[in-house]
Amino acid sequence: MRRFLRDNSMSIVFLMLFLAALCGQAIAGHAEFNELADRHGGPHVSLVSYVFSSDFGGAVMENWQSEYLQFTLFILLTVWLLQRGSPESKELDKAGLESDKAQKVGPHAQQNSPRWAKVEGIRRTLYENSLVLVMTTFWLGTWLAQSVTGLVQYNSERLDHREDPVSWAHYITTPGFWENTLENWQSEFLAVGSMTILAVYLRQRGSPESKPVGAPHSATSPRPAAPCATGSSSPPSSSPPSALVQQAVHSVVRSRAACRARARGRAPGRDDRLAPERLRRGTGAGPAGVRRAGPPALRGARV
Repeated sequence: MRRFLRDNSMSIVFLMLFLAALCGQAIAGHAEFNELADRHGGPHVSLVSYVFSSDFGGAVMENWQSEYLQFTLFILLTVWLLQRGSPESKELDKAGLESDKAQKVGPHAQQNSPRWAKVEGIRRTLYENSLVLVMTTFWLGTWLAQSVTGLVQYNSERLDHREDPVSWAHYITTPGFWENTLENWQSEFLAVGSMTILAVYLRQRGSPESKPVGAPHSATSPRPAAPCATGSSSPPSSSPPSALVQQAVHSVVRSRAACRARARGRAPGRDDRLAPERLRRGTGAGPAGVRRAGPPALRGARV
């Protein structure tokens, strides 16, 4: 049980926060509804009746539809749009749908990849776009629910003023409907845009939504570079002992050359890749081809 709570703590906490906020909204909204009823000489309603009313439903759906729209657009637009230095953006050379190899689909799928990532045809097409498809469905569904609950409220007010009710098609063209819709949309777009640009320059230690605290502002990749190795993993045991030593030394040289190149702010070049070969030519050989000595920095390397 403790392991389940640890592995799912984020979704559990946010679900609890959501339910608490929703209950709080229902209680506060119910109190306000009855207060307005007192001012206009209307009857009070119970909490249950209020929760199933168009007044409460419209208020909830207005927020839900804007949230799902925000994530739908964010998921879709980040396929192609980039922001230098932001962890919310892909690396600058990876705009687009990327290759099958990079996405690990079809023949490049791993043994534990989802089943539909390994197949071809319509099933894989649906699966590789399933997130945006589901989010779009949620957004359209909540937007439609908002329009229906808003229509009920709108016609109720018209009847109170002895005016004829209007159709759904007419209601979604009214200024009131779009004011309620756009006031939520603009706040969502502002939040996403702010997060995208502020994450370039600001940090939060330990959060996956932030770059590492010491990462430069221009670093765009959300994935930190592999740590510089001081040793190497053991090669396959089927290799001869002399080959094991040589492979280990060469691995250390390549790793340290790459680290020096990153420290200088460039990618490993040809000279760095040739370092092991130069080491091999410049050292003496003992019995069975084992090198007796190398650069002082490598003599203490563990194999």
